[in-house]
Amino acid sequence: DLPLGSGVSSSASLEVGAALAFLGVTQREMPLRDVALMCQRAENQFVGVQCGIMDQFAVALCETGHALLLDCLSLETQNVALAGDAPVFFVCDTAKERTLAASAYNQRRAECESAARHFGYESLRHVTPEQLEAGKDELPEHVYRRCRHVLSENARVHEAIAVMGRGAWERFGELLQASHASLRDDYEVSCDELNIMCELAMEHDGCLGARMVGAGFGGCAMAAVRREAVAGFAETVGAAYQSRTGLQPRLFAVQAAGGAAILPH
Repeated sequence: DLPLGSGVSSSASLEVGAALAFLGVTQREMPLRDVALMCQRAENQFVGVQCGIMDQFAVALCETGHALLLDCLSLETQNVALAGDAPVFFVCDTAKERTLAASAYNQRRAECESAARHFGYESLRHVTPEQLEAGKDELPEHVYRRCRHVLSENARVHEAIAVMGRGAWERFGELLQASHASLRDDYEVSCDELNIMCELAMEHDGCLGARMVGAGFGGCAMAAVRREAVAGFAETVGAAYQSRTGLQPRLFAVQAAGGAAILPH
């Protein structure tokens, strides 16, 4: 029941679900990490989207009540408990079709890979902020901003893990907002509809932060809302968004659930 094509891993969910179903009917077993990697290959080689492994790993490996930290180079994972008075997370579907998402994703990936090669690495993960600043004049200005987003986003992810672990949700909300601003301004994968949705979410009392999710250019945003402020969030933000854009959004609360599995029968 995920909104299709909206940036909430519906393709990865379908892939992993189908893979587990095929394994089930053939009475075969495969480690979940291998299932996720196989599904990524389907996306890369059959669909033609050069996606990473995040979506498939999340669908396969998440645990109830936890966030999943994924190292995309080593493929090491860590499940991080949502400590303290964790907020309620809302998916905010803008109803804006993501017509540019796949091609722009491949373009951004190529830009980042070219910048990594410029610095002598296979991945931007090995480039330090100091190296980037020292070499910024050697890069096209838009490629420099792509790199600045990646490096700053990696830093935000590590901080987010720390603040989630100690229940510092106010700071987590600030990180969400900074992440969206970076995606909007440096990585340039947002759009008017996503920006409006995030702005309206933040106007709601008790919303800690909001950011776009997925490849961008439409699809969904995610908002973190204090539990005591959940009442009316979807209705208020949805109505304001429809008034601003003329689009009929879909907003619904989600929870950190376990990964895909064969249902008992």
